[in-house]
Amino acid sequence: MLLKLLQKYKQSPVIKGMTLLVQPVIAVMMLLITWSSSVESTSTIGYLQFIGIAAVSFYLIQIRKIHPALVIVTAFVYGGVFLS
Repeated sequence: MLLKLLQKYKQSPVIKGMTLLVQPVIAVMMLLITWSSSVESTSTIGYLQFIGIAAVSFYLIQIRKIHPALVIVTAFVYGGVFLS
């Protein structure tokens, strides 16, 4: 319902200003989540495993153009099989 309301008034200066102010907040929240996950992962599995998984994921997503969902599932399987 809220999204429909935003869509209806998306040309309004108030709505435009509100969405522009929310974008940096979302970016900071994503940065904090990434940082927190990185710190926890490196303390749990070690730097080499973390860097290896990140490098392989980057290669698969950016170079091989594999869908990120498949890369995430593959990383989960790898963690479940080799890191448990």
